[in-house]
Amino acid sequence: MPLHVEIELLTGRYVAARFNDRARAEWPPHPARWFSAVVAAWAAGSRSPAEADVLRWLETQGAPTIACSTGEEVAFAEGATYFVPVNDAAAVRSVEKTYATMLNAREAVVAADPERTPREEQELVRRREKAEAAADTASDAARVKTPAGTALALLPEHRGKQPRAFPSVRPDSPLITFGWPDGALDEDARTVLDGLLGRIGRLGHSSSFVSCRVVDVPATAPWLQPDPHGDRLLRTPGPEQFDLLEADYLRHRGIEPRALPAAPQPYAATAPTIEEGPGSHFARRLLVLELEDEGAPSLTAALPLVRALRAALIEQAGDQPPELLAGRDTAGAPSGLPHLALVPLPFVGHRHADGLVKGVGLVLPDGEPTDREATLGVVWRWLSARDGALDVGGRLLRLSRGQGSSPMATLSWQRWTAASRVWTTVTPIALDRWPGDPRDPDPARREQAAVRAADTVARACGHIGLPSPEAVEVRPDAWLAGVPPAHRFVPFTTPNGGPRRALTHAILHFATPVHGPVILGAGRYVGQGLCLPLSDPEADGR
Repeated sequence: MPLHVEIELLTGRYVAARFNDRARAEWPPHPARWFSAVVAAWAAGSRSPAEADVLRWLETQGAPTIACSTGEEVAFAEGATYFVPVNDAAAVRSVEKTYATMLNAREAVVAADPERTPREEQELVRRREKAEAAADTASDAARVKTPAGTALALLPEHRGKQPRAFPSVRPDSPLITFGWPDGALDEDARTVLDGLLGRIGRLGHSSSFVSCRVVDVPATAPWLQPDPHGDRLLRTPGPEQFDLLEADYLRHRGIEPRALPAAPQPYAATAPTIEEGPGSHFARRLLVLELEDEGAPSLTAALPLVRALRAALIEQAGDQPPELLAGRDTAGAPSGLPHLALVPLPFVGHRHADGLVKGVGLVLPDGEPTDREATLGVVWRWLSARDGALDVGGRLLRLSRGQGSSPMATLSWQRWTAASRVWTTVTPIALDRWPGDPRDPDPARREQAAVRAADTVARACGHIGLPSPEAVEVRPDAWLAGVPPAHRFVPFTTPNGGPRRALTHAILHFATPVHGPVILGAGRYVGQGLCLPLSDPEADGR
């Protein structure tokens, strides 16, 4: 029988910070964090050899599927900063020196070769002893103070305070299930594992109380599954994780700085059940790269961002970039096939929308293109080699692979692909032919320009595999809150110095719901003409 482990949040709340951002909440719980909690329960108990055998077996089963509330079903409470009295008042006085010394010791451990020479081993021991001596010195210095002074220093109001943040999430369902479809345990081993899981009291922060057990089937279908091309990166246990955790504890003894040993694993949301209906020839799942909040560009400046990213990826690919990425065949001629589109993902369509770009979506053509693997390999190599740093006109921005914990619907691919009869532009459509002057003082010519523009937009739907809309309305300004008028966007011209394209916002009405992504017009591969589905135009507008 496949193995499934259920985690119940007893307070309905999960308190844990992202491993790369202490002020933001982690969701879902990372499998490596859970495995560490299981090993800690084993270490704090009888240290049963039978339990250790089960844990060593479990670490070899690979990344589990995860069934839990999706990102759209989770209330995020990001961590406000609190200044909390530390427990050891004596250590606070020299915490910076002690911390730096211990950090140097940790770096020496990490950097040291596993096959150390006797001299390297002596240096490692010396650094450890120095760190311990620094901590002892801080405590001894405190003890020479007067008894009254020492006693007062222990009171919370007299102790030094450290800044702490406690980000948390409150999911719709308190149940999370990890599943290993190919992991079959015999009945005795399942009983051993279930008994060990029963000793786990918390996951993440000490206030995050949980109950764990082995179950036959998950309460809900899996939401996330391991996928080498997934857009969420979670930490998972890997081979020898049990030994790594033991060795790591012997090094840090529960004292900072420490890091959870883990293997990064890309995850993807399982494809939702989608009703039959027409859709564009773009794939319904976007690969999302998140943009750091600091210095996020406005939507009007998204075109230089997207073009800079495309150029960086093509440069990373070398002399022969995949046709799917570059949009050109081996002879350098424009490709006649759909290729990778890059689209800005801004915060729009909400009363508090600021129109800032929160990420970039990478949109592949539908189906399985032959060089999909090569194209995605270029993306991962660029992220690794450049750490996501991107020079956009002399301004340094940073992109990162999604961690699966973002509360922003903007960075959810479902927001841009859901079926709808009504779609409206987020970035204006670059028309592939000049319609006339939409601001012509002559009303008749102005009306004629609008009709031509609407006709061009309707034909653009056919270029991406959509049916012709029943009605198209074009105008200079947008329907969505946070979206600027078309004339404020960076002008669109083809890279070879072609003519400047007319830009227009549009709202499209289809006879039946169509699926996205909907990206229209001459600049669709660089994010022009990106549309958003509207379930209720009045609610999503201004």
